[in-house]
Amino acid sequence: GYPYGIAGERIPESARMVAILDVYDALVHERVYRQALTEEETLDIMTKDRGVHFDPQIFDAFFHIIPEIRKYRLSMEDGPE
Repeated sequence: GYPYGIAGERIPESARMVAILDVYDALVHERVYRQALTEEETLDIMTKDRGVHFDPQIFDAFFHIIPEIRKYRLSMEDGPE
């Protein structure tokens, strides 16, 4: 909702999707200030924000496609083909 102060369904669906993917990406990758979390740790943290920070329906869809996201993420860690 930043910078407009909007919340819930007033936030565009695409932005709600990106919010989930952005947090996932930030947590599973190493940062200068911390080690990467495991996918299990990441999903445990994110699940606590389902319905609070993350749209529950979009989060459920994200959870459903985790195997595909994982496959893509791991292929990119090996380097693009």
